[in-house]
Amino acid sequence: MDAKQAHQESQKRYVESRFRALRILRTHGIPCVVWAEDALAYYGVPILSFELFVIVADVDAAAPCLKNAGYVREDPRVWEPLPELMEASSRLLQPPASGGGGLDTAQRTIVVLLPAGRWKCILPSAPMSPEIAVSDPFPFPALPALVDSIIDAWLDAPTSLFAGHINCHLAYVYDYINQVRTRCFVEELKPAHRDFHLRYLAEPIRDSQRLEWRRRRDETSRYGG
Repeated sequence: MDAKQAHQESQKRYVESRFRALRILRTHGIPCVVWAEDALAYYGVPILSFELFVIVADVDAAAPCLKNAGYVREDPRVWEPLPELMEASSRLLQPPASGGGGLDTAQRTIVVLLPAGRWKCILPSAPMSPEIAVSDPFPFPALPALVDSIIDAWLDAPTSLFAGHINCHLAYVYDYINQVRTRCFVEELKPAHRDFHLRYLAEPIRDSQRLEWRRRRDETSRYGG
């Protein structure tokens, strides 16, 4: 095996290990999608990933599936400065690989389950099956759905600190993902986000303008947007 093949095999093992939780959830019929840094990286953003954030419909239903597979609950207080990431979430540490030679604790993935309703993220509507879990094990959100979710998370952020955290994701989207700059992309967003999107393309929206843009979004939504 040459160096290139060895690197490819190493990357494949890393992906299989990091996203193993998604395969487990989908095998148990639980729809889920990747969110935050890993989702941004999927669309080409050069970003480091630490915890793996996974959106599910019901955290209380999804967490036992991972616990039964050996994942152990982690102390959520690491997110105390950002309590929004602690609310209704579950933080679980990946088990060591079987057969020895596995990852140590520092290298194992911490999976954070987040509720879809809170993060306004669209989940697959079709029921999952073991066959789907094998053929398409690592579900990433469609780019418009990801952008919609990030916009909502920023507009609805209850504190400036959390807004600043989400604003980093927003900036990455518009700085690195060329697809959002195409003429037709705006039509794929929720109608309530389209003016925001066009305005952000022209000039980033500041935190001081966030409440006004939240009002505009809510007003558009009330009238069917």
